[in-house]
Amino acid sequence: MKKVFLLFVTLLLLLPAASGKSKKNTDKDSKPSSPVWMTDEGRLSMFPSEQYLSAFSFGGTPEASKNKASETISEYIKSHVTSSVNYSLRNDDYSLSQDSSVETDNILYSTEYTTPFYSDYHGMYCVVAYIDRSKAFNYVKPKLDAAARAFPDEYKAALELEDDFDKVMAINKARASLSQFYEVYDFARAVNPAASARYEQIDILAGESQSVLNQLKKNVTVSLTVDGDDDGRFAAALGALFSELGFTVSKNGKAKYECRAVVNLNSQNKTAQTYEIHPFYSIEVTGGDEVRFSCTRKLEKSTGFDQASAERRAKLELEKDIKEKLIEEF
Repeated sequence: MKKVFLLFVTLLLLLPAASGKSKKNTDKDSKPSSPVWMTDEGRLSMFPSEQYLSAFSFGGTPEASKNKASETISEYIKSHVTSSVNYSLRNDDYSLSQDSSVETDNILYSTEYTTPFYSDYHGMYCVVAYIDRSKAFNYVKPKLDAAARAFPDEYKAALELEDDFDKVMAINKARASLSQFYEVYDFARAVNPAASARYEQIDILAGESQSVLNQLKKNVTVSLTVDGDDDGRFAAALGALFSELGFTVSKNGKAKYECRAVVNLNSQNKTAQTYEIHPFYSIEVTGGDEVRFSCTRKLEKSTGFDQASAERRAKLELEKDIKEKLIEEF
């Protein structure tokens, strides 16, 4: 009986140790293993380069790791794909120029990520950003196709015009479709070089059109006359606009084309508390006894406590419109 009792006590003493050892093993077994993509070999096995662009990175937070991974892909694109021609595209700030062999900033389309994994070894969150080449190319393809459909025919039609001013205006309108084209062209070449090859002709034609524009603009000299411009601010704004368009503004009045502008502040209305002006201006460009361009722009009313303050605000709005909005008419 005494032996049985001693055996029972011994078993009780051993149970906590056995229990602790079992728990320790369980905790160890439950610790998540590192994802396959933590190594270059594993990443490329999951995201083969023939099908994906991918990049591994890590950061202090899941979002930071994602940002760094996508930045790595962006740097890859910028280091491997550069614009092959010169081109100049108009935007809200008048122009956007790109020189040959200057890297472009790329927006990454159809970027996906693995679930961020916290690595004890790195002490940070790790992730892989990846882009399915075929999926991404198909996403940007409509913008490439739109330019391929519109630009060549419109550019060809522009070249057939006789007047230099008309030709410049038409080429600029034709090149409007290139803005979206160049938003995605370098990206498309990076993700799918083979499929992008058919758009190289658009890129070459765009470079040719810029060279033609540069030559034509030398022949377009414009003189300016502005009625209602008592302090010369509107003539200065128009002169800057034509210079941005690449035309030469004549200082002595001798030019192949004449631009006449009229600024009107006469539409006024006095209320019990305010003074209102409904400003507008008109532009007309003539050459060879023909009107080459014309437009009238009506602005929202300008209000002041008296006529002087209302006119001052109206003039500021007119000047701003010429500098920022009139270019959309060309």
